[in-house]
Formats: sequence, structure tokens, C-alpha cells
Amino acid sequence: MTDIAGVSTALTRAVDAIVYPNGDSAASLTGRRTIIRRGWITNEDYTGSCSLALGVDYVFVTALSGAFKSIACELGMPWRETSLVPATVSIQTVGNTATVVFPSSGQASGIVGLHITPDGTGALHARSVVGHVVTATDTPASVAAALATLVPGASSSGGTLRIPSATALRGAVGGHADIARVTRRQQQMFNVSIWTGTWSARDDLGFAIDAGLSGDPFFPAPDGSMILVESAGSYDVDTMMTQNIWRRDLKFRCTFDTLQTDTATQVLFTILNVDTPGDVSISLSDWPLNPA
Repeated sequence: MTDIAGVSTALTRAVDAIVYPNGDSAASLTGRRTIIRRGWITNEDYTGSCSLALGVDYVFVTALSGAFKSIACELGMPWRETSLVPATVSIQTVGNTATVVFPSSGQASGIVGLHITPDGTGALHARSVVGHVVTATDTPASVAAALATLVPGASSSGGTLRIPSATALRGAVGGHADIARVTRRQQQMFNVSIWTGTWSARDDLGFAIDAGLSGDPFFPAPDGSMILVESAGSYDVDTMMTQNIWRRDLKFRCTFDTLQTDTATQVLFTILNVDTPGDVSISLSDWPLNPA
């Protein structure tokens, strides 16, 4: 989720990329040491080892108090898929055995499911379903063992699972997706304040930051959502020139969303049961949507 801290961080990173176009290990665009950070100036910035008096320039990014506005957004708060993790594993079934198969290369991922038809002699209920989410540390043997622990009387050897009390098994695999929805949209005014010991550095930094943030108005927040940044004016503060401090404040109106995130999984099996007199359960539909 993005809040004013996330937007401040994103603005700070964007300004840093403008001031240091070749990376932080190279020279700044002015050739002077420039420190960009969230927050406001401190006494250390005046008198410390990295002070304005010693030729260090500062750019501060702050959210302005009272400069918040709520923006209308889509009704219903619909969920949207943001990224998909596909199933790369598979499961093969023969009779009452199932074998988990991993890809020959690449990361194994997915949800492995088994639909079990019991023979009536064990403790399994009709149309029992078990599943396991594959993790980065899993192997075919660990997945088979994990499924076996969910089924009374089941055993595993390597990547193969055997259920003696079952007459048939059907396997299915599916992926999962990260999903998000917008719960609030808002505008917040931010101040990008330049403090430097020369008027020329102030002009160079001010022009570059203003042009850089205006050239591409959308940039990513730390959570991956997008922020719209629009210039809201700028002005010079010359009241500290007698102290060899030249300052410029640039205002930016940022529009961003507050997101709620979750995980959604693909359906492996669907079962629609109708209870009839005599307590008989009839399966009207019963099939794997994503067969292995």
C-alpha cells in the first residue's frame, strides 16, 4: 500500500536519478556534492562535516500539511490481477497412485491438487480433495509427502503418492495471482526544497528537477502502483543570502491510490452437490478445470 511515506520515497528516488544521472557513485549534474533525502534541514546540515558551509548542497522532500484532497474513484472497488505465477509443475495419475513432476529447468511453482474417489473401506469421504502450494524449497518427493500427510492411510515414495483406499485419482494443477483493488484515491502536495551555497547551483538543480519530473509525469511507488506528479509552481527564497544560502521550493501535486492487496488461486476442481431424501449426495458436476 502507498501512503505519503511511499510517495515521498518515490519522489526522493526520482530526484536522485535526476541529480545523479550516472548513478550515485558518479558526479552530480552540478559537479557539487548533493544530498537528497526525505524530511527537512537540521542543525547538522548547517554546521556538520557535510554542511552547507562546506559546499554541500541539499534537496529535501516533504509532504505539506493540510494539502490533501480526496479524488473520486471507481465504485465497487473491483479486484484486478497485478501479476500471475503460473503452474510449472504437473501431476500424473494411474489408478490409486499419483506422481508429481517438476519442470526440467526453471523454478517450480503452482498448486498441486488431487481429487480422490474412495472405495468405501477407509475413512475418506466421497469426492475428497487435497492440495499443496509448491514453494521454492520443494521437490517432487516433498510435495508427494505433503499430500500423503493429508490423506489417511496414504504413503509416498519419492515423487509418487499411493492411496490404498482409493479407486481412482484425478490430478489438477493451477497457478495463483497477486490481486489489488483501489480503496481510496487522493492528491497530496509535496515540497521539493533546494538548499545550496551558490545561486548558479540553485538554478541548475531547480531547472533539472522541474524538467525531469515534468517530462515523465508517471513514476512507480515502492508497492508497484503508479503516481501522477504535476508541477504546482516554484519560487526562490532569498532571505538567507547573507548566510550564503540560496533556496528554491518546487511544489508538486501527487495523485496516488491506496491499495488493498491479496492472493487469488485458480480453481482446481468444482463440485455441485444436491442433497436428496435419504441423505444421498448427487454430484451434478465434478471435473478438473486445469487437468495436469
